[in-house]
Amino acid sequence: MKNTFLFLFLLTIAGLVIVGCDSDNPIDNTPSPEEILAGELVSVKSATEKYHNVDNAIADGYVDIDLFVPNMGSHFLKADLLDEIFEMDKPELLVYSPSSNGGFILTAVEYAVPVALSADAPKGFTGEEDQWVINQDFGLWVVHAWVWYDNPEGMFNPTNSRVP
Repeated sequence: MKNTFLFLFLLTIAGLVIVGCDSDNPIDNTPSPEEILAGELVSVKSATEKYHNVDNAIADGYVDIDLFVPNMGSHFLKADLLDEIFEMDKPELLVYSPSSNGGFILTAVEYAVPVALSADAPKGFTGEEDQWVINQDFGLWVVHAWVWYDNPEGMFNPTNSRVP
């Protein structure tokens, strides 16, 4: 009797394991667009973390283009990256806010694609939050990602009211 009970118990457990592994199982483990976007933003932070030190950005080819925009900051461009390809781990621009000691604080990254190379807005991050706009002054599709400084207006808003 004891062996029969053990056999039935193990058979039940095996059945549950098999059902749980069934490919037709209605449980969907596919990440949501929000989860994918969160992972993409973590990747951006990982790829740009070393640029908190502006000297690292300069050593990697980013140049201060002498463009300071209120509620954005100073823009450093890596011209070699200007093409029609969106690469989240290689932003064309780094955006720095001034620090109290006269230095720079990395606050955002900015992606840029020449309009001449892409008539339509680039496909950027997962979802619809990153709204690319055309910067008429420079002929670029651009989008900011405030990965290093919270933006009450949203991650992809062009400006940040918290930045002088």
